[in-house]
Amino acid sequence: MNILESYLDNLSLEDSDLFGLLSKFEKIVIFKKAEDITTGLLKYKTISPDTAFLFKMPGEEILTFHTVGMKFNINIYFFNKSGKLVNWFDNVKPGAKKISSNVPAMYVVEILSGE
Repeated sequence: MNILESYLDNLSLEDSDLFGLLSKFEKIVIFKKAEDITTGLLKYKTISPDTAFLFKMPGEEILTFHTVGMKFNINIYFFNKSGKLVNWFDNVKPGAKKISSNVPAMYVVEILSGE
């Protein structure tokens, strides 16, 4: 069992939309510390299409993200505490100031957009 499987096992999300999406990627980077969540993908000049970035929030709430300062387009997926997909945005360009889950969410996945 790898680290991702162990982490998701603890969440009991094996049959969830979240697990389904993450299982398609070779590498998962998990952000759960406040400073990592705040910085997110801003520290990357580019990202691999084989990598997904999972943000685990401390609780379920309406979330707002942005792409100001990023260098590439991304897809953003919002999931509730049960791992159900509640909102998503495809091909978000750098400079977007407000990308909201619109409903309570606890997990966010960002991936490189296929454009």
